[in-house]
This record gives sequence, C-alpha cells and structure tokens, in this order.
Amino acid sequence: MARGSARARHRRSGTQYREVEEVAREVIGLFLDVEPDAFDVNVSIEIPENARAAWEESKKREALARTESEAAAALARRAIATLRADGLTFRDAGAVLGLSPQRVQQLAADIAVHKDGSFTAKFKVKERRGASAVESHRRTGAASR
Repeated sequence: MARGSARARHRRSGTQYREVEEVAREVIGLFLDVEPDAFDVNVSIEIPENARAAWEESKKREALARTESEAAAALARRAIATLRADGLTFRDAGAVLGLSPQRVQQLAADIAVHKDGSFTAKFKVKERRGASAVESHRRTGAASR
C-alpha cells in the first residue's frame, strides 16, 4: 500500500488526535448500546520509542543550553565589571570586547562601580531546583586610569 493512501485514509477516518476521544466514545457507545457520555474514556497516546527518546534528549539539551547561556552572560558581566572598575568607559570597554557601547551599558546594568575603583556586581545564578539566587562579587583596589 502506498504511503500517501494510508495517510489519506487516516484523515478520512476522523482519527486526528483531537478527535480520538469523540470517535472512541461513538464506537464504544454503539458496541455497548449506551449513550456516548454514559462512561469515561481515558486516551493514552504512545509515540514511537525513538521519537520519545529524541524529544527527551532535546529537552535536556535545551536546559543545558539555557544554563550555559546564563553562565556566559554572568562571565560577560564580570568582564565588563572588571574593565569598568579599571576606569574604562562604556565606549572603551566596547572597543576592547568588540561590543557597542550600548550593549556594554546593558550588560553593566547590574554593576555598581564605586568612586574608589571597586565594584559590586550581582549575577543571577540558577540553582538546580529552579530557585534563583544572587551572587555578589566585590572587587577592591584603585582603578587604573
């Protein structure tokens, strides 16, 4: 049987996922000679093992990518905090890092550079159980100008 004809027959039978419960109720009701709403129907869809495994792996990799991206952003903020504490302007820090001054300013939003050259930077750290904490980093020392 050609693949296309099986697909066409599937569509004609009205068994798309959203219609499974309705069709099951009709068939069971006819078979038992009762009204379709006289019983409960629990629909359980099983997908092929390779599709399930691929889906689960994709979700794991997405979570890992989010974690890595958050870590990279924290390191970028730390680098900017260090450059700003050393006296670099947003423009100079951007030139050194290959970023626009506006992007440096965005990344520096959680960084407080103090008059003595020290800085306090807050980095969001995502914990494994979904809660988030804030890590503060303070660098002391005079800024080199």
